[in-house]
Amino acid sequence: MSALPTLYVDEKVGSDEVGKGKGTEAAPFASALAAYLSVQPAASPADKEPMTVVNILVRKPAEGAEPASWVEVSASARKKLIKGIEGARKKQAKQAADGERLEREKAENEAREKKRREEAAKVKLVEPSAESKKVCELAFSAD
Repeated sequence: MSALPTLYVDEKVGSDEVGKGKGTEAAPFASALAAYLSVQPAASPADKEPMTVVNILVRKPAEGAEPASWVEVSASARKKLIKGIEGARKKQAKQAADGERLEREKAENEAREKKRREEAAKVKLVEPSAESKKVCELAFSAD
């Protein structure tokens, strides 16, 4: 028996939702990708060969009177898993970059808004003097 954790995947009854799929026989994941990411959430060299981190067993559908059984992931499923991991890592990197960009934009907007408020606070409204009222009245009456 290996020291690697064993996770179970059943595409029909499994769930990749947080809290539902736990990777056990009773609550399997729906995809091998979700199973792997539950063990290895951050990028690592193991992404190239995920079976060095975790044993993933997939439920093989029953044929005839045979009960369903758990088997190791096939070679084609391993390739699909590796491609899925690469896609998930790219998505994580893009979200991180977008998050940094959004934080930067938010900080810039806050600085602009603060400057605008400071300038608005400098504006003083004053009551016009009697003399300026006369000048304004004369200017309008001349038209």
